[in-house]
Amino acid sequence: MSDKAQINRPDPIRLSHNESFACPHQLTSLPDLNWSELCLNRYLKQEEGPLLPALARYSGYQATNIVLGNGSDELILNIIQALAGPGQGILIHPPTFSVYQKAARICRVAVHQVPLLDSFQLNTEEMIRAANQRKVDLIFICNPNNPTALALAEEDILRILDCTDCYVVIDEAYWEFAGNSFLKYLPHYPKLIILRTLSKAFACAGLRLGYLIADAGVRDAIRGVQMPFNLSSLTQCLGAYVIDNADHFANHIDQMLKLKQQLNAELNSLPGVSTRPSATNYLLIEVPDDPGQVVAELKRQGILVREVHQMDKRLKNMIRASVGTKAQNDQFVAVLRKALPNYGH
Repeated sequence: MSDKAQINRPDPIRLSHNESFACPHQLTSLPDLNWSELCLNRYLKQEEGPLLPALARYSGYQATNIVLGNGSDELILNIIQALAGPGQGILIHPPTFSVYQKAARICRVAVHQVPLLDSFQLNTEEMIRAANQRKVDLIFICNPNNPTALALAEEDILRILDCTDCYVVIDEAYWEFAGNSFLKYLPHYPKLIILRTLSKAFACAGLRLGYLIADAGVRDAIRGVQMPFNLSSLTQCLGAYVIDNADHFANHIDQMLKLKQQLNAELNSLPGVSTRPSATNYLLIEVPDDPGQVVAELKRQGILVREVHQMDKRLKNMIRASVGTKAQNDQFVAVLRKALPNYGH
């Protein structure tokens, strides 16, 4: 869809980037920071700030197992820089998060692909074969997967861990919504890396803060390719504040899941519209019309959703929409209901 499509509303409803639908109330004003201790005139290393200890308390792992990044995007780049050797490559399972491929190309590392099955689950045996027969150092597994919204089968991921000698990165950007994490397996697999973000469940996409948890030696290798002061003092202090208020965000997640259930039912009541199962904060929606035209019409009416049909032929009739507030969801459904007849229904 052209970026020049007109938006009639001055304040479009943005359901296109899998963000939280609202900033939780603790973050609508700055917390009571001790500005004298913040030392904005000084550089602050990760190891000197309050965020690593906060994440250690939250995760149950030592600060020496954790790396901070300017969003998980930076960490994906750092992982490839640190662990993919010359002439080696990464393995991905399209359709999946596009940054893995983009970061590999920046690093001039080959990208090998084993597409998901038609069920949108891993083609496990083919991934194992590809990892063992090609020059692959890293396997990226997005769980739950973006854009399909599905949680991948735990036994499939464990089989890949058992049957390959690659570093395996499990991107858990949406794990809080699914309720299942592979962090518990970290002591058993020294090449396992758990990648997370504060952008989704913690409603802090604008803070640009991601982190990973790994074996201490892997952590040191990744930290070694980072710039020494990659996060600001303010980012680290606000991030620690957010993590220390994790209980509030659990309530926020419960609210979102209830709204997702309601939105899912309303979308499936529309003629020709159906949704796929979701373990995330967004829905993958099949529409009866050309999805590009549907997205363009929604945009003209002030509703921004994501086109995904170009990513994979199996997504050809799909659009992706984040769960919004009740009012935003109602407006999305109302506009979509009116938009569909414009294209022959």
